[in-house]
Amino acid sequence: MSVTVDEMQLEQSRACRYDSLALLDGPSSDDSVSTMAVYCGVDTSTVTSSGPAVFVVFQSDGSINKGGFSLSWTFVDRPATGTPATQPRASAGFWLGAGVKVGRRH
Repeated sequence: MSVTVDEMQLEQSRACRYDSLALLDGPSSDDSVSTMAVYCGVDTSTVTSSGPAVFVVFQSDGSINKGGFSLSWTFVDRPATGTPATQPRASAGFWLGAGVKVGRRH
C-alpha cells in the first residue's frame, strides 16, 4: 500500500513533540508494527508499506490549531524485482487509528 501525505499543516516542533501524524506499517499500533514515517509542520511525502495495511495515528496537544492533513493511497503489487507496480485492489482495506491525545505529552 502506498500512502501520500498530500497536504500538511500541523504545529512544527523539534522531534514533532506537540502535534504529529505517524504512518505505521501494518493494521494496528501494537509494538510489533514498525513506524514508516512521522510528520509535523508542513512535511509531505509518499511511503510504501510491506503489506496491504497502514495504521494512521494523529496526536495533538490541543494548544495551537493548524489546518490539518490530507492523505491519499493506492494499493500496489510488489513484483519479484522489488519495483512496485500500481494495481488497485477492491478487497484490501485501509485502517484509521483514532490516536488523538489532548493535553501536554511528556
